[in-house]
Amino acid sequence: MANREDHHQSEAGNWVQKLHTRSWEMELLIVGFALLVLLEVPDYLNTQINFWASQSSSQLVKSIIPLAFMLVIGTNIMKFNLIIHLLLRGYWIGIIGLNSVYPGGIDFERLPFAPKFKDYLIRKVQNLEEAALSIDRICSGIFAFTFLLIFMFISIGLFFVVYAMILLLFFLVAFWLPIENESSFLAGAMLLISVPYLVAGVLMAINFLSLGGLKKIKIKWFSTLFFYISRFFRLVTFSFLYESIYYTLISNVSKRVIGVILLSYVIAISAYLMVNYNEDIFNPKKNVNSALKISAEYYENKHKDITVVKVPTIQSDVIRDKHIALFIPYDVEDTDSLLSKYPEIKPFRKRGFSQSFSLTFGTSDTTNVTFGPGGKTSAADIEKTLSCLTDFYIVTINDSVYSDLKFFFYEHPNRQEPGIFAYISTEKLKNGNNLLTIRKNLKYRTEKVGRKNTHYIPFWLE
Repeated sequence: MANREDHHQSEAGNWVQKLHTRSWEMELLIVGFALLVLLEVPDYLNTQINFWASQSSSQLVKSIIPLAFMLVIGTNIMKFNLIIHLLLRGYWIGIIGLNSVYPGGIDFERLPFAPKFKDYLIRKVQNLEEAALSIDRICSGIFAFTFLLIFMFISIGLFFVVYAMILLLFFLVAFWLPIENESSFLAGAMLLISVPYLVAGVLMAINFLSLGGLKKIKIKWFSTLFFYISRFFRLVTFSFLYESIYYTLISNVSKRVIGVILLSYVIAISAYLMVNYNEDIFNPKKNVNSALKISAEYYENKHKDITVVKVPTIQSDVIRDKHIALFIPYDVEDTDSLLSKYPEIKPFRKRGFSQSFSLTFGTSDTTNVTFGPGGKTSAADIEKTLSCLTDFYIVTINDSVYSDLKFFFYEHPNRQEPGIFAYISTEKLKNGNNLLTIRKNLKYRTEKVGRKNTHYIPFWLE
């Protein structure tokens, strides 16, 4: 029996050894594929961040947006690691090839250097085989560390996803149950869940960054509590997928080296987020609204790969038509202002979460059955809401206020962004420079806040 077990162990060891000697080929294939994917991921994530930020004023959704931005940073880190790995692996292949041509390595006898230099080189310079082994270990370490980072960011994502799902469950409970004070119930539920969950998450992060420091604490009550917290988050964040890599690295690599690497990443990320270098010191910032500044986002003909239409637009910066096609997107941040300013306005649907189910038999309207909130909206309600939205925006061209514009509900073809749309005649406008101004009909505390909510759209009329 012992011989059979030794035989199986020997076979397993040989298989792993053979796989190890050929692992660089798999590494290169995976690195190449991963780089192709990661090159597209940041742009895709930025697109989704901009879209969801413009479509929701919910604090629940906004709490997830920083997570998506963190994933953008994570993908850039992974790209950097994989590019370094690819360069080192190419260097490694070059050393292997050179060693096959010159198996003897460096011939110090043919180097007519002074004894001081020759002795130093003999002590410090590795031969080709040693250099190849060192680079191979570094490449394998970078490769494993990169995928450790990938799984780590996935775990962070799962941490917030589970948190959002728990809060969503309470939102649904509050929606279906006849609770009198719904806001107080939700505030209490969020406080009851958020504090323990987030504190436990912070403890897990401290333990990870301290290389298992909290697991070294031998106080019985703390070790017992942290043991169950670790087991819970091990399942929630899928950390069991990468814990073998993590524990292998922290048990074999010097903690000083790991600390330097982690500190380097923290410094690099901080510099990426906070450090700017400016040479265009006489150009206003991108987010500054001014009648003396032209922004391409206001003109449909200048939109190139735009993610979300977030500001009013017209068809072109040069108008040759007899009309101006004005689109004003609906800003979800204005919902509370609209409800406060126009108490008579009737929403078309309930704000927040809802459920509905619809069945249609055949093609007749009489066979359509709908369950859940909703119902038909009358033409009078639609007209009243549109009238309120029309009054909510002050549209001015030069010194003339256009208070009699005929607006329509409209969904922009870019990503079906909702808003209102109107045609403005150009017959009474002067040729040359004109200035279209759109401002929300609100009372602002300061002129600076008012300018922030004002859009200036210069255009040339031919």
